[in-house]
Order: sequence, then C-alpha cells, then structure tokens
Amino acid sequence: MHIGFGGYYNGNGNYHTFSFIVFSVSEDTLTFQNNHCEIKQTSDGLLIFQNEKTYLARKWQLSTEVKLIIEHSIRSGFDKLWVAGHPKGSSAHYLCFSRSHHPPWEYLIGAEGLKKTNGITIPTCITVNACHRKTLEHSDVDFHWQNFGGKHVFVEPSLKNLQRLINTLQTVDHSLLSGAKARSTRNTNKISKTGFQLEKELEDYLFGVMQSVGHTVVRQPKKFQSNTQIERDSIPDLICLIEGGIWIGELKLNSAHIADLHQTERYIRNNEILANYQPTEVQATLVAAHFDEHVIKEAQTKFPHIELCEYGYDTGGRPTFQSLNSRNYIQKLLK
Repeated sequence: MHIGFGGYYNGNGNYHTFSFIVFSVSEDTLTFQNNHCEIKQTSDGLLIFQNEKTYLARKWQLSTEVKLIIEHSIRSGFDKLWVAGHPKGSSAHYLCFSRSHHPPWEYLIGAEGLKKTNGITIPTCITVNACHRKTLEHSDVDFHWQNFGGKHVFVEPSLKNLQRLINTLQTVDHSLLSGAKARSTRNTNKISKTGFQLEKELEDYLFGVMQSVGHTVVRQPKKFQSNTQIERDSIPDLICLIEGGIWIGELKLNSAHIADLHQTERYIRNNEILANYQPTEVQATLVAAHFDEHVIKEAQTKFPHIELCEYGYDTGGRPTFQSLNSRNYIQKLLK
C-alpha cells in the first residue's frame, strides 16, 4: 500500500490538498481507494471501474508509460476517468481524464496515439479537448492541432509535458467549460477566461460587434435551397449587407477542413441567396481557430476569392481576427 499527497489550484487561485491511496493488488490492477476507482488489465484492454460505471478502454495496457499518466493525473486532481456521455457505451478507444464527471472530458489517451512496441502499448500523444484551446494559447505547453475527428489538440506525452498541461488546465475552473452545466450560465466574463466554448458564442460575438458599428447583419437565416439535389441546403452562419452586395461568414470553432472551403463556396454560388439579395458583389470569409498548411494551399489554388481568417486571443483574453490572405473583409466589418 502506498499513501501519497497531492494538490491543485482551482480557478479562484485557492490550493486544494488531498491524499490518495494506491493498492497494487497485482501487476495488472491499479486501485485508487479514495477515488472509488479500479483499473484492471484484460486481454482486450483496460477495464475501468469507477463510481458505478464500468467501461473497457480497448487495446490499452498498464505499461509503465500508461501507469505514469494515470497515477500523475489522479494525483493532480484529474481523477474522473469518465464523464457523462463519454464513453457512451461499454467500451471506447480511449481513457479520459477530468476533474468532474460532468462534461467535458479534459484530456485523454486514445487510439490516435496508441503505439505497440514489442507487444506493449505506449502512448505517442495526449489528446486535449479543444475547449482548452484559449487556455493553452498563452501557456508554455507546446501543442498541435488535430486535423481529423473532433479537431482537438495534441501534446507530447512526457511527464514534463503532462505536468505543464495540468498546471495550465488548473488555472481555469472546470465549471466554466463547455459542458452541459456551463452552457446555460456562461456570460461575457466567463468567455474572456475560457475563450469561445461553443460556435454560437463566436457567432454571437461577431454578430454583436457588426451590429454595434452600424452594419445590417442576419445570422442563421432560413435554409436556402441547394442548386443541385446532391448538395445540402445552404444555411450561412452570418450574412451582412455591404455596399453593393453581401458578405457571407462561415464559422468553425476549431480547425478548418478542406470541406469547409467547399461549403463556403457553395454559399457564394447558391442561386436562392443570389436571387434574394441580388448582390453585385459577394464577399465570403471562412473563420476558424486554425488552418493547416494543406487547407491554406487548397484555398490559394481553388478558392483565392475566399478570405481565410484565423481567430485567437490577445494577452487580455480579447478575441483577435487575422486574415491569412490579402482579403481583409472581416476587419472592415468589425470597425
């Protein structure tokens, strides 16, 4: 039996301490008594038992590297290995960590970072929920955007990086994040601390600024019928009247994909939109938190008329918007 002590800072700057007990029942089982948690290695993966929920983290093993991540996370207060809705069923490709069983999960080791060496599973990355993007942006944590799936971010899985990550995430209270409890209670002050947690918050911000400087702007207009049967109906996030025409804004909370360029182009050429507004000019901006190089090159080659705008935050937490090409449509609308 091993007894240890840990602690963490909450979002108010208060330091909380706690003790934990690890029973090494055998080489293939970890038990954390204070957290009502047991992790058992099976031939199919890690079987997680915690607070009346059981699930299988498929293919994972209690390798030295995995044990270090689990033990250090639990020691640091990221001791909830499931949240409501994750995983949804009885198994998952990941093992997640959070400070609460309420959404969202905060980071995980998953199939995207699973490597098998000599029959032993080793994590090659830690996947961090994109809800922490703003928190990470002005930290000493080196992260990379995921360009598939949930569009989260990756951190290298060394113990040093994990500690940096934990120190950074602890500066934001979990209750301010984009889980079910937070959505109905978030306000401008909370957004300044955590960044945009929902695409609607990004939309609300741009809509409000454009209105405040005197523009006529419509958000989430009616469905415009597609030009062909194989296309989806067009529902731009924002349409703003400009001199002689319209500006169309398509917003992505996280990383942009090539498909988002085609989606924006579909709005530009939508016959019903053109008939409704009868513009002599159509400007369009795709706004996202990140653009991979291959997306930028695709836009340069096939969609040079679409502005790519990357949003971020200054050191005071205020949103910033930077055009990645020569078209500064959105900056003109925000002034």
